[in-house]
Amino acid sequence: MRELDGSVDVGSDSPSLTKLKEELWRECRKIAEKYRFDLAHGNPKLSTILAIIASSPNLCCVAEGLRIRRREYIDPYYLSRHNIAVNLIVENLYERLTALQYSASVGAEVPINFGKLDILLEPNLHGVELCYSQQKIAVEVKTGLSLDLTQMFRYLLDVDVLILVRLQSKQVVPLRRIELLGPLSALLGAWTSRARRLLVSEVPVCTHKRSAAQLQFLDSEALTSDITTFARNLNIILNPLTDAVLWELRRIQRHSVEVNPHE
Repeated sequence: MRELDGSVDVGSDSPSLTKLKEELWRECRKIAEKYRFDLAHGNPKLSTILAIIASSPNLCCVAEGLRIRRREYIDPYYLSRHNIAVNLIVENLYERLTALQYSASVGAEVPINFGKLDILLEPNLHGVELCYSQQKIAVEVKTGLSLDLTQMFRYLLDVDVLILVRLQSKQVVPLRRIELLGPLSALLGAWTSRARRLLVSEVPVCTHKRSAAQLQFLDSEALTSDITTFARNLNIILNPLTDAVLWELRRIQRHSVEVNPHE
């Protein structure tokens, strides 16, 4: 994976989507300068700025997020479940793909221009390194009930396919960028417009109240049930997820043969 430098990897984008991404990236850099973000070594990344811009239509809320930069609270129990799920899924994918003679490099917690992916595969029709034609397949794992559609769309700006895994409902949902170009373009335009308004407007102080995240404790019976259900669902989801990944890999192969029949 190349080092992130704020440039935009066009991948298999349409020219119009590439242009919109580049415009948004430029505005994010201007906001980084205005709000004195230290971009040295990419920390914090411009993806953080975009996430804040995309979080609310209210400029005052966005401006406060850029000024205060609150750290998002993540429940340790949720984080532990998520880490276990990602670990098991990565190893299962690696073993299944290798057994089927896909020489696979399966990355976890991979930084991209617009966020950080749980799992990333870069398929290669001929290759050892899984990097053909810049096609990228990502897996996003959700172990709770929450689902951030803004996050999904942001990730689709960097990958060709995002396979969403929802453990509680045992769902495997592939989202393909090519099928969502219209909504993606509309969102990019809206976020860029919001960024430009933020740069030229006098933004009032935000008066919206925010409730602090609360620790949640399960009693023994509920905890036993939750852990058992989590483990069972994770085991159930492994084969459907691998099948979905294989389907996307084969689709990319078929497309490669159609585009380059003599290779």
